[in-house]
Amino acid sequence: MSAFEGFEKGISTAFTIFLDPVNISLFIANILIYVFASSIIKKLFNSDTDNSVTNSKVRVFKFFAIVLFLLHFAEILFVAFGDNSHNGVFLKSAFSIVIAYVSIFAYHIGSHIIIKEFGDDEGKDEDGNVIKTTSYKSRIFNLILGISIGFFILVSIVNLWHVESVLGTTGVIGIFIGFMALTSGIWGQDLYNGLILLHSKLISEGYIIRFDNVFYLVYKTTPVETILFDIYNNTRTVIRNKELGNKIIENITRVSHLQGYRIAIEYKVGYNIDYTLESEARLEQMKENHAKIQSALEDTYEEALESKEIAINEKYPPELFLHETGDHALHYTVSFYLEMIDKTNSTLVARRYLKSKDLFNELFFKNSIKYGFDLSTPITYLKV
Repeated sequence: MSAFEGFEKGISTAFTIFLDPVNISLFIANILIYVFASSIIKKLFNSDTDNSVTNSKVRVFKFFAIVLFLLHFAEILFVAFGDNSHNGVFLKSAFSIVIAYVSIFAYHIGSHIIIKEFGDDEGKDEDGNVIKTTSYKSRIFNLILGISIGFFILVSIVNLWHVESVLGTTGVIGIFIGFMALTSGIWGQDLYNGLILLHSKLISEGYIIRFDNVFYLVYKTTPVETILFDIYNNTRTVIRNKELGNKIIENITRVSHLQGYRIAIEYKVGYNIDYTLESEARLEQMKENHAKIQSALEDTYEEALESKEIAINEKYPPELFLHETGDHALHYTVSFYLEMIDKTNSTLVARRYLKSKDLFNELFFKNSIKYGFDLSTPITYLKV
């Protein structure tokens, strides 16, 4: 048989193999995956907008679709020309990619169902649909699902490539499992504390929290560490869950009452009483001084309501308390509520929300001048 006849026969055989229903189905499926890669990725990752992250995922998805197509085509050609020296390596590689595809689909579909069934309700969108976010239960089930699918991928690829030896105690997987067991004391506590924090609903993406007298925005939670944004300095902080679990954490977003986030500001106001007068006259001076402070607070509240930059809750007027009569001044506490803030990924939004305290303080200082009382602690001793 001449070389040309051999080539012609190989092409004919390749075409016959290609027309096999299984191969035709695989080729059609691969073409559809390539064409609809963008829609598939957006559906899998719940992304409706074209951004750099989504586009990168689409390019990777299309790249593997092309690789799968080339491997499948190469396998057909090698079989058609009677070359069996490759031991089906192209077909095995193609099936490995198919296993990866199926596993990714299975994980994201399963994850979507888990969040839908076990996630927390975070209100409704513009269409009235309930918005679900991750919860303690959903994280646990997602972790179990990920481990199960990872085990499926491992066993499937090992059986496909006939490398069962890697599962042995002296194999790569056995060594890896041994290493994980020996180091569990390091990452195990972080995982445990991370799950506890998620279960308490104290830490979640988009929450504003405070510890060590610093305000943070929770950017991302992982099984072993939490990524935070310093709201005022705009810096990124990574803290292990074990360390975070030992902190006294205040959650600003998820407060204990619908009134909102309560802020208390202390002011030290001089007595401004002439003790040479009779007691009744001194009482009148005290009432007059208190009335000035109360009037300044009422004006501050009205101006805060008119301001678009102060997120004060109009349903609950501020309160004034005299909580201490000090040696040099009266210690007043002014408390008021800010409206509840939704989850946010922007430090700018969080900073504007927290800035309400400073703006309220500034208005009260202005009104203290208006009503004629001093917020500085008076000097009641002689300088020598």
